[in-house]
Amino acid sequence: MPTNPAIAQSQLALEEDLEESSVTELRNGLLPTIERIQQNPALRVLIRKHGRPRAVLMSVQTYNSLKRLVSVLDHAEASRSREERIEAAIQRVQAETLEQSATAVEAQIAADESPVEIAVRPRHRLLNAVR
Repeated sequence: MPTNPAIAQSQLALEEDLEESSVTELRNGLLPTIERIQQNPALRVLIRKHGRPRAVLMSVQTYNSLKRLVSVLDHAEASRSREERIEAAIQRVQAETLEQSATAVEAQIAADESPVEIAVRPRHRLLNAVR
């Protein structure tokens, strides 16, 4: 459990049940929905339009808790050392590169290319570009 009260309160609010409602249903029952949210500040209503999520209706208390949580996270990110941020960025780039490489190799293997052709192609293209 987090030691920061704002984070703990936000996590509890997000763990509560999330109700769903269409725009039409919400339009017809907006005042009772607002009253239910006032009675249970952790309650949120996911509003759908044409079956797709479009918005979330929540109490001001929950909204303020989420804002505090974002502020805490922003502060934590800002307090990380420059070296930690650089290392995290390098790790993200490496992970993306590995994922892209794996996808490219899978596609090339699916095209029945040999591992030698796969390994040689980038160098071959580079040599052709230099000529």
